[in-house]
Amino acid sequence: MKYIAAIMIVALSVLALDVFSKETEQPTAPLGVEQIDTTDQEIKLINQPKPRRFDQLGQSTGDVETDKQVILEAANRVPSVKATSVEIKGLTATITAEITEPMNAEEAQAWEDNIKSAIEGAIQKYEINVIIK
Repeated sequence: MKYIAAIMIVALSVLALDVFSKETEQPTAPLGVEQIDTTDQEIKLINQPKPRRFDQLGQSTGDVETDKQVILEAANRVPSVKATSVEIKGLTATITAEITEPMNAEEAQAWEDNIKSAIEGAIQKYEINVIIK
């Protein structure tokens, strides 16, 4: 009798553990892995009007003319600054700007830093050099 009771307790314990483990399993996709239905219609890229292109070395080959325009607009947003030219070579962008206010050498460095910050806020993929005339 003792043995029968012990076997019954063990059997009930195993059965209870089996039921509990089935309830905690991860649900599977009803359509299978290949047929999972999603609600995403498209991926929207932030600040990327067009898809980015890369060359064989993994460097972006985006539209340089558009980048020049973005850099000019960002530099011209700084008060008293008129950006006159932008030259892009590889990952370096050199901006030539004129400042309408008189300044000394320390102020010129501060102006360069302000212009550089404004440009880096608009486009981050270039090393920015600023030349003040």
